[in-house]
Amino acid sequence: VLEWQRRWPMLRSMVLDLEPDLVGLQEVDLVQGGPEKLSAHDRQICRDLASAGYEGGFARKCGRACDGVALFWRSSRLRSAGVAETWRLGRTIHVALAQPLLLDGWWRFTAVATHLKAGLTEEAEAV
Repeated sequence: VLEWQRRWPMLRSMVLDLEPDLVGLQEVDLVQGGPEKLSAHDRQICRDLASAGYEGGFARKCGRACDGVALFWRSSRLRSAGVAETWRLGRTIHVALAQPLLLDGWWRFTAVATHLKAGLTEEAEAV
């Protein structure tokens, strides 16, 4: 596993070099601490993507999970067309982040970011 201080600059560079209109991220650490001594990265992601012209937000998984998903859009082409919703996916801890957007002031659609499957055990992976 790469350390955040090395991983994020590489990921950020890859994303920004591609100049996407939409960016979906999964397994974003959103909570400090816990047994894994995690560091939350949402503020840094927000700050860095905002400085590159993106807006967006995060949705945390349910339960004790410390991570979640993120959805960002290039504000020069897309703008929010409503309030983002977090959808719980069945009876799992997983969520989807759904954001209504307007493309070039004309086309309305809903962008969704999710992480459908993850687990630390063989049983969880079988779902």
